[in-house]
Amino acid sequence: MEQFEEIVRHLENGAENDYAENEDNGRMVEVANMAGGRYLCTENGDVMRQTDSPEVAAMFLLGKTGTRKYVVA
Repeated sequence: MEQFEEIVRHLENGAENDYAENEDNGRMVEVANMAGGRYLCTENGDVMRQTDSPEVAAMFLLGKTGTRKYVVA
């Protein structure tokens, strides 16, 4: 759970264009602050959803494979 909380903190405190990426499943969450939500969730470059919840964005990021390798920037 510590890793999940680290991602949530990173997203909550992130400035626009900061992101978190899961290299294992091709998912990325960018802090975008768009009309549809603060977090833009993509998979292999395709927009999948937008959300205002950093927890929902983190679950999306980690979701598909169950692996936990990711990069934050």
